[in-house]
Amino acid sequence: MSVSIDQAQLGELGWRLVPIAATGNKHAGSVLGAGWQAMSSSDHRTISGWQDSGHNLGLHLGPCSGVVDVEADGDDIEEIAAEMLGHIDGPAWKSKRGTHRLFAWDERFNAADKTVIKYKGLEFRLGGNTPDGQPMGCISVLPPASGREWIRHPEDYVLPRLPEHIWQLIKPTENPKPLAPLSVRHDDRKIERASKYLATMEAAISGAGGHDATFRAACKLVIGFDLTTDEALHLLLTEYNPRCVPEWSEKELQHKVDEANKQSGQRGELLAVNELQTSGQFDQKSSVVNGSKVDYAKADEEASKPIDPISIGDLIEGYPTLREPIIDGLLRKGETANFIAAAKVGKSFLAGGLAWSVATGMPWLGHQVAEGRVAIIDNELHKQTLANRLYRIATDMMIDYREHQDAIDVFPIRGVGADIHHIGRALGGIEAGKYQLVILDALYRTLPDGTSENDNAAMMAIYNRLDYYATEWDCSIVVVHHASKGDQSGKSITDVGAGAGSISRAADTHLTIRPHEDPELSVLECVTRSFLSPPAKSVRFDWPLWSEVAADPVLKAHKPRSEARQEQKDAESEGAVRKVLEAADDWLAASSIRRKVGFGQTRVDRALVRLGEVVECKAIENPRNKKEQIDVYRLAKSAF
Repeated sequence: MSVSIDQAQLGELGWRLVPIAATGNKHAGSVLGAGWQAMSSSDHRTISGWQDSGHNLGLHLGPCSGVVDVEADGDDIEEIAAEMLGHIDGPAWKSKRGTHRLFAWDERFNAADKTVIKYKGLEFRLGGNTPDGQPMGCISVLPPASGREWIRHPEDYVLPRLPEHIWQLIKPTENPKPLAPLSVRHDDRKIERASKYLATMEAAISGAGGHDATFRAACKLVIGFDLTTDEALHLLLTEYNPRCVPEWSEKELQHKVDEANKQSGQRGELLAVNELQTSGQFDQKSSVVNGSKVDYAKADEEASKPIDPISIGDLIEGYPTLREPIIDGLLRKGETANFIAAAKVGKSFLAGGLAWSVATGMPWLGHQVAEGRVAIIDNELHKQTLANRLYRIATDMMIDYREHQDAIDVFPIRGVGADIHHIGRALGGIEAGKYQLVILDALYRTLPDGTSENDNAAMMAIYNRLDYYATEWDCSIVVVHHASKGDQSGKSITDVGAGAGSISRAADTHLTIRPHEDPELSVLECVTRSFLSPPAKSVRFDWPLWSEVAADPVLKAHKPRSEARQEQKDAESEGAVRKVLEAADDWLAASSIRRKVGFGQTRVDRALVRLGEVVECKAIENPRNKKEQIDVYRLAKSAF
C-alpha cells in the first residue's frame, strides 16, 4: 500500500501549499484567481479546508517554502538523475511521468532568471522571488493527485542540499551573450522559405515529446533547407522558441542544431522541392537534387489522381469474400501484425517458428497457416547467430532445412544502417506475390534518424509505409517490437508495447506475450481487425521453441509499485530497529531509537508494531516530565 500522509501537516514543515482544481487544471490561479502567489498558506485549518472542498494540493516552490523540486520524466532521464544526483535520501514522490526529488532552497537560486531550469532533460523547479521580493509562480502538484505516490515520506527525511557541482552546472552566466544579428549567407528568399516552413511545425511542450519536436525542427532547417548553424539557431531562437513551453535556453538550442548537423540526409532537399514548386518546373519529366534523380512529374501525377467512389452494390458484389488467411484466425494477406513482448523474452524465436511454419505449412501454436515463401529482414542479429538460431528452430520442429532451403530468404542488415525507407528501396525489385509473409525484426532499428517511437504522427507514417510494402509485395508483414518497461499486467492488450498508441492502432493484428501466474508459462493474447479476436492462451518457451499449453491463461498479478516500495521500506526499518535493540544493554525509548536509526517517528513506530512479539514494551516515568509516562522497548530474550 502507498504511504499515507495528512497533507495539512506539511504546513508544519514550513511548506506553503495552494489548492489545485481536481478537474485537471494544474494552475493555482484556477482556484485562487490572480495573485495566488500571495495566498499560498501553511495554516493547517486553511489547507484542511481546501482538502475538504475536494481540491488537490500543490507545493509553492522557492524561498517561501524553502523547497526545490527536481523532476526526472522517463527512464532515460531517471538514469541521468541517478548519475548526477547520486543516491541522496530526501523526500520524493512518483508521478505517472517520472520522479520528483525535493531539495532545500539555496539563496544562490535568487540569481537565476527563470523559475524552471532545464539541464539534460532534468527540470530544476526553483521558484524564486521577483526583484521586489514577491514570490514567483512555480508549483508542483503533490500526492495523491492523479496517482502520485510518496516514495520517501517528508516527515521521515530532512531536505538535502543540492550537490555543489549541480549548482555549477545550472547557475546563470553573469553576462549572457546577446543574440547576434543574423548574417545572411544566402538570398533572403531561402531564409523566408525556411521561416514559413518552421511556422507550420509543432512547438515543443514539456512532457509531450518536446525534445523530439525541437530536434525535428533543427533537422529541417539544417538538412532540409541547408542552413548554416548560425542561421538555424537564429530562426529557432527568434521564431520557434517563443512558442515552446517552457522556452529553451540558447545553449540547449545550440546543442540541438549541432546534433542535427551530424545527421545524414540530402542537404537542401526541401529547398529544392520548394524551388521547383514556385518556379513551375513540375512539368519536367525529372530533376536532380544533390545528385539523386527525382521523378517529380510522376510524383505529382500520382498525388493528383482522383479517388473514385465505389457504390455499395459494386463493393459488396465485387468483393464477396475476405482476403486469404495467412495465419487462420489472426492474419490475412496484405495485413500487418505486431509481435510484442519484453526484451529477451523470445520474440525472435516466436517469429522464427512462424517463419518455418509458413514455409512448410505446419500449424503454428494451434493455428493453420497458408504455406508459402517467407522473407526475414533482421537488423538485430549477426549472420552467424541467425544461422544457428534458425537451424536449431528447424531441428526441434523436426524439419530438415535442406528440403526447404529455398522457402525462406534472409536479409541480414545489422550494421548496414538501413531505415524503413532504405529497406523499401533495397527490396524494391521484389515481384508481387513472391513472399507469403515478410518478418521485420525489429521495428526500433528501422526508424529514420530523428524519429521517436513515441511520436504518433511519425509512427503512423512508418505503418503507412509498411502497408504500402504489403500491397506492393502482395504479402503479410509481421513486425517484432518490444514492450515498454515495467509491469504490463494491468494494461489492455493494445496498450502493451513501447511508444506511440498509433503503433497498435495501425496494425491489423496486435499480439502480445506477458508473464503468466505460473513462472514457467506466458500468456499470449491478441486483438484482430478482420477476425473475431481469439481467446487468450497459455504458451511455454522451451528454448528454442514456443508451444501451446493446456492451462488457464492467467496473467501474473503484480503488486503496485507503491506496495512493493513500502514492503522494502518496512524490511529496512525493521532490520535497523532490531539491530539497535540487539546492541542495547537496557530498555530504549522510541526517541532514542529514532536518533540511532535516523528515521522519523512514523517509520520507527510502524517498525516496532511490525516486529510484534520479538519486542517487549513497558511504560516508565518520563525522566523529563514525571507527570507523564513513556514506552520503552527491548528485544525479547526469545529473539536472541
